[in-house]
Amino acid sequence: EHSMLFPGGGDDEVPKVQDGAAAAHAADLGPRTLDAEGFCRALAAGIRHPEEFASAAQNHSACLGTRSLGGDLGDIERGSMHPAIEALLFDSELELKKVLGPVETQAGWHLVMAMKKTRGMLSTTIRASHILIGPGRYEPPAAEEVLALAT
Repeated sequence: EHSMLFPGGGDDEVPKVQDGAAAAHAADLGPRTLDAEGFCRALAAGIRHPEEFASAAQNHSACLGTRSLGGDLGDIERGSMHPAIEALLFDSELELKKVLGPVETQAGWHLVMAMKKTRGMLSTTIRASHILIGPGRYEPPAAEEVLALAT
């Protein structure tokens, strides 16, 4: 279900680069459009709380397996996710309920939020959520949306 985030995940789920029609549509959007990384940064700027993160995931995430769950990835153990995402989640300076990223994987660009850290006898798990923005060009988030997320 989340194979594009896991090591060795199926390439069939990796979003494809824009075809000609999509590229032409992106060109029609004009110079104000953002690439996926820029869109992540603009979206992150308006997120202050986990509820806002979940709302942004439901509205924007390209991850079909987690979008309806507000980006919820569940409890993550070291070695179960893409190394770039794990680097954020298992950082010794990890701050809970703060937007992390964006970070790039083969699927696109991700924003991540760690909700809870549990230290067990044998391993540490992180309860986390993510927003995946696939490759492409995007209109900047509407000012009203950023303001709504920030209130």
